[in-house]
Amino acid sequence: MSLHSKSTFQQLTNWENETRETLLKLESVQQYHTQRNKQCDGPFPNDAVEIVFLGTGAAESSQTRNESSILLRMFDRGNILLDAGSGTYNQLYTKYGEGVEDILVNLKCLWISHKHPDHNQGLLRILRKRQQFLGNKEPLLIIGPKFIKGYINEYSMAEVGQYYYKYIENNNESTEFNDFLNSNFEISAKCILVEHCQDAWGLVLTHKSGWKIVYSGDTRPCQVLIDEGRGCTVLIHDATFLPEDIELAMIKNHSTIDEAVTVGHQMEASYTILTHFSQRLDDIPVQEYRENVIFAFDMMSINLCDLPVLPLLQYPLMDLKDIL
Repeated sequence: MSLHSKSTFQQLTNWENETRETLLKLESVQQYHTQRNKQCDGPFPNDAVEIVFLGTGAAESSQTRNESSILLRMFDRGNILLDAGSGTYNQLYTKYGEGVEDILVNLKCLWISHKHPDHNQGLLRILRKRQQFLGNKEPLLIIGPKFIKGYINEYSMAEVGQYYYKYIENNNESTEFNDFLNSNFEISAKCILVEHCQDAWGLVLTHKSGWKIVYSGDTRPCQVLIDEGRGCTVLIHDATFLPEDIELAMIKNHSTIDEAVTVGHQMEASYTILTHFSQRLDDIPVQEYRENVIFAFDMMSINLCDLPVLPLLQYPLMDLKDIL
């Protein structure tokens, strides 16, 4: 009885300590909400755009990180999806539940950075589910490398029925993609060839109100991307490897965390969000980097309105995602 009581007491003590630590972290979240209410009258309204990280891992999914995919929610104007690695639909359903139907019905555009499967294997299911919800009322605009168009066509022939989509190859010769974004979102776009595999692209999105989002896709540090993205509001950059793995990063044509942070500095980005982490990384050194560097994790949602106070949340969020 006494051993049982001591064991129970110890368990309760441990639980109390863990609860106290969690509450301290949640205090930071409460401070954030107080600050956020003051900041929302700042440069960007809270209905400008929300960046939702559906997958932040490299190569293949793990228990904590799905393959690459980022949702740009433009609220009543619709949604844009950047890359669609395997499991992207599952991630959308996990986040939005039955609301996933509304997300896909209002998905206007899917942009694919390059041909590697961890950036596009979830594309067909997105197409299939969207068509299930919407029918053939509005084709999904897909922008991507030439390889992906053939990939969709081959699967279309193997299945009953056809996918309802319109495909534009990634390049800067056609104005169709830019015209579409201008018409639907008041955004201008520029696709940038980056240093990864053949036909790999980065993307620069500029809204008429002034905000600019740059997505590197997979790449080594790329001077053309730096020049085109200069002064951006948010840079989302490949950070596959730790700094000490620079040789491996060069062989694989990816960036280290240090290199991605440097790119953000050279680009004069207001905020740099790191993603596409190697699944071999057990511990990401968040504390070593400056306040405008943010380490993405799956299901993290960032409203542009939140950017000025986001550094306050970086550490508690990284801890809470493990606790909860």
